[in-house]
Amino acid sequence: METVQLQATLRERLGSRPAKRLRADGFVPGVVYAKQHEPIDIAVEARELRRALHTKAGENVIVKLLIAKPETGASGQPRQASPEGRGKPKETTTIVKEVQHDPVRGGITHIDFHQISLTETITVGVAVVAQGEAVGVKQDGGVLEYLLRELTIECLPTQIPERFAIDVAAMKIGDTKHAKDFAMPSGVKLVTDPEAAIISILTAKVEKVLDEAAAAAATEGAAEPEVLKQKKPEEIEAEAAAKASEKEAKEGKKKEEKAA
Repeated sequence: METVQLQATLRERLGSRPAKRLRADGFVPGVVYAKQHEPIDIAVEARELRRALHTKAGENVIVKLLIAKPETGASGQPRQASPEGRGKPKETTTIVKEVQHDPVRGGITHIDFHQISLTETITVGVAVVAQGEAVGVKQDGGVLEYLLRELTIECLPTQIPERFAIDVAAMKIGDTKHAKDFAMPSGVKLVTDPEAAIISILTAKVEKVLDEAAAAAATEGAAEPEVLKQKKPEEIEAEAAAKASEKEAKEGKKKEEKAA
């Protein structure tokens, strides 16, 4: 498993406004979680963070954070992640727990790290990849569908695979690869249900039905509230006339009862 170093600074100002200023200055706010102590609020340079995450290991890369007090500018925000002259930074071994992205621009807006020990097992998700072109797709016009995009495993941080690849060339329409079909390296334990379906070859018709069902489920909760129909002027007049007639009838009935 690949290991990278990443310099970080302690965040002394918390909240949405300081975080927004951090991002404007080229930093990404983050948090380091650990069992032994309270979470640590940090900031890392966005450019260096992107470099650290763009390895073959992706977000499963082991990150050695060098955390130190920040050098601050006039705005009170860190000027740089390198804490020269601030003493030796604290080194913390971590893995990425969660990365949040801007839904429009796609940049990283926040990152969470989890402190780990290289001698203790952890549970992580590793991406699955289909290799080859399935005969059911190439010859029969089927569609390859990922039912799960990753497998959950347990192992030492240094044993995390970069990915799980499986040959799908012989798969026909209706065939499915399950979690148990993926080979586990030595020291790696499969946590995902072995019978869980991971990759299937579906007919184009079935794929279309699944897509339509997914789209319907996604839009069901976002349906607009029902709008009351606005009455036309003639409808309003008709209702008023009906009410007036009803009132006159009641008054006439009362007069007849009194006369009797």
